[in-house]
Amino acid sequence: RGSSVIRVTSQIVIQRPLREVFDFVTDAENDRLWVAFARDARKLTPGPISRGTRFRQRGEFLGVQVSTDWEITEFEPCRRMVGEARSGSVVFRGIYDFDQAIDGTRLGKSGTIQFNGLLAAGEPFLSVLFQSALEADLKGLKALLERGGQAVRQAC
Repeated sequence: RGSSVIRVTSQIVIQRPLREVFDFVTDAENDRLWVAFARDARKLTPGPISRGTRFRQRGEFLGVQVSTDWEITEFEPCRRMVGEARSGSVVFRGIYDFDQAIDGTRLGKSGTIQFNGLLAAGEPFLSVLFQSALEADLKGLKALLERGGQAVRQAC
């Protein structure tokens, strides 16, 4: 029984205002609209989204239903969000970096997935799967937000 860590990273430019992209992405209740894994999520903590906010998310991975509780561990408005989750023998860490781009918002997403036990043996396959999923998710997010209506232009 070993342990394995997969690292994935990608970035995309979304032709929408920084505040709009940041607010949409940092609310996990929106994940079902753009993250292939996500089926639903709900916020577990009161108040605005910030460091310490927790979500319970339900998803599906390779046909298996998975439920995770995750927490925002870093939160810099319009700059960065980091979240961490644990589900059984899997530990997730996602990092979202937001920057102003000439034509919208540059969003970088990277993450690590740590597997323990039997899942560690599938690391080469899972690495390709997670990288492909990340890239597809970001393309879907771009399409979703860019076809949206007029944005409320709020400064960050």
